[in-house]
Amino acid sequence: MNLLALFERSDRARIGRFLRYSALAGLSSTYCFFLVMKAAESAGGDQDPGDGFMSVLQFLLALLVFSIAQLQALSMSMPIVEHAVHDLRTRLLVGLQRLELRDAEQLGLARLNAALASDAQTISQAAGPMAFALQSMMMVVFAIFYLAYISPTALFLTVVVSTATGWVYLKHSRLVSSALDSARNRVQQMQVYVTAMVAGFRELKMSEEKARGAREDAVSSSMEAGLDKLVAQQALSRDYVLSNLAFFALVGTIVFLVPLLREEFSESVSASVAAVMFLITPLFGVIGALPQVAIANVAAGNLLTIEREVTAAGGETVQQWAEPSGDFDQIHLCDARFRYGSGADAFTVGPLTLSLRKGEVLFITGDNGSGKSTLLKLLAGLYRPSEGDLLIDGKPVWPHRTHAFRSMIAGVFADFYLFDRLHGIDATDAAWVSKWLERLELTDKVRIVDGRFSTLSLSTGQRKRLALFAALAERRPILILDEWAADQDPAFRRHFYVDLLPMIRSEGRTVVAITHDETYFHLADRRIHMSTGRIQA
Repeated sequence: MNLLALFERSDRARIGRFLRYSALAGLSSTYCFFLVMKAAESAGGDQDPGDGFMSVLQFLLALLVFSIAQLQALSMSMPIVEHAVHDLRTRLLVGLQRLELRDAEQLGLARLNAALASDAQTISQAAGPMAFALQSMMMVVFAIFYLAYISPTALFLTVVVSTATGWVYLKHSRLVSSALDSARNRVQQMQVYVTAMVAGFRELKMSEEKARGAREDAVSSSMEAGLDKLVAQQALSRDYVLSNLAFFALVGTIVFLVPLLREEFSESVSASVAAVMFLITPLFGVIGALPQVAIANVAAGNLLTIEREVTAAGGETVQQWAEPSGDFDQIHLCDARFRYGSGADAFTVGPLTLSLRKGEVLFITGDNGSGKSTLLKLLAGLYRPSEGDLLIDGKPVWPHRTHAFRSMIAGVFADFYLFDRLHGIDATDAAWVSKWLERLELTDKVRIVDGRFSTLSLSTGQRKRLALFAALAERRPILILDEWAADQDPAFRRHFYVDLLPMIRSEGRTVVAITHDETYFHLADRRIHMSTGRIQA
């Protein structure tokens, strides 16, 4: 069971205390029932007042123990679940950051978001039902012992009926798990479609056909998810009805049939039926909690599957993070190739041979799909060459110098993400901050308060300027830009090439920029052109 695999790495001492309290709650509740049955049998007869008083004291004590134990067990269940979920989330986040970029891209952002948010929340919400189900199982165990004490025949019938019912449930559980897993995947796909509708809102407003298609994709996924959940719920409903039917059949057998076959059983019919009634209550509690437990089990399975995939991907070699250093003379990409896909659908960029000298400004040009961004990622140490080498001053970057190498580079990619704060950056140099916000014409748009940007509600061009500011604030010796100027107005684009690039260079930076702005090609020290995955000039 996936949930057991999730919890086995949790705080075992805390789990042990939870189990002990649950067992104590089950034992004390059974003892309360035993005292009630004992008092009912002696009611109306001659009973020593002292014995009656002792029974009352024992009942009250058992009731107190039951209340305290159950409260303790339930209060401990949430921390156990949250601790297990937090540990798994932490392992996933650490593992994710150890992945290479290509592995993270193949894992899928939507899937990872669903796992860390939706699946983890599903498990957290099931903490109460899971704790109640476990306590109910403890009560069932002790009730079985009591039933064996009263009537082995009633116990035998109860075990037979419960086993048959459990077998049917387990048979249906595969269908339930499969349907719930399918529903979860449908919902995840629907979230992708909804995200696309929001991100592409302008485009959809301009085309009724496109809007209809996008909406139908989302609605279709929602409908299919609902149908999958309906299949699972119908199977669980049948199991619930079957368990009720089995219970009444068991009681009817004990009351009507068994006394006809065994006369000596007649004397214990009432006690047996009462014991079965007591047994059935927690048993129904377990059955009632099963739907949520089943959903949580599917969610746990997905989280564990992603963890295994992240672990299997391997990720980067453990290295010491290095402080940014400007001490390099040359970065050399030597006969490097990078392969996308495999088989007939494979596409290879390269072979690429390129040297980048300290302090130069290098422009990379080429048509869309020519391999420019791949070359940039190879130069930045984000993609590991499928063949060939990336060298810094003659020493290979992969696999043992990647951290130190990447710590020399800051950049703004075409699909950049703008964080709302300057993570790991000292922004206390007020003069530098003011100077560059003014140069980027952002002084009246955004401020930095406690290391955070006062707003991110800016135009696309302004957001790119703020991303450039964040990259410059890292004070790293190499700056890479992927079509950075594409979203700037003509006046600011000229300002960037003519004024800002020399300023950036004067601070000791090496600049590598992908650009289509032919007007400013002459401002670079060198320009290379990419075509069909190779450097042409």
